[in-house]
Amino acid sequence: MFYSPKKNKKGLVTSASLLALFSVMNMTAPLFENYRGIVAAVSLLFLASSLYVLIRFSIGRYSYEITSDTFVITKTTGKKSANVAVLLLSTAYGVVKTPKTKEEHASLREKFGQIDVWMSHYNDLFAKTYVYVTEFNGKTYAFRIEIDEGFAKKLNDAIDSKKVFF
Repeated sequence: MFYSPKKNKKGLVTSASLLALFSVMNMTAPLFENYRGIVAAVSLLFLASSLYVLIRFSIGRYSYEITSDTFVITKTTGKKSANVAVLLLSTAYGVVKTPKTKEEHASLREKFGQIDVWMSHYNDLFAKTYVYVTEFNGKTYAFRIEIDEGFAKKLNDAIDSKKVFF
């Protein structure tokens, strides 16, 4: 089963807003005679942030696929695609909504134990994401992925079907 989330314009709008802030600050830097260098440096931070948001959330796309034994995360940039993660379903613990509050984080920790590594693999800025929790090399990894509720249920079902009980 294959899933690719719909793209939205939030990343592009955020990038354009940061670029506009860079332009305004860069043009007004000469007005601040004693602080011109500081204003120019801060404006460069807005430029760098704009480029990061543009590249991370507007140009690249993630897609997700459940195969017979694995969960595959693929990143596509332009015409180039690369698998960024191929995870065995048999080592996965489950998929839950991404926690936002301290209580939800405590519940996640109670359910899966301490998460050692967090990784983000989602397309849209401010996306509603799920967490795919798995074991890899003795550590617990949490992958933030942008999927809908139906795909999350199918992914949990695939995980449950591959679990080995002793």
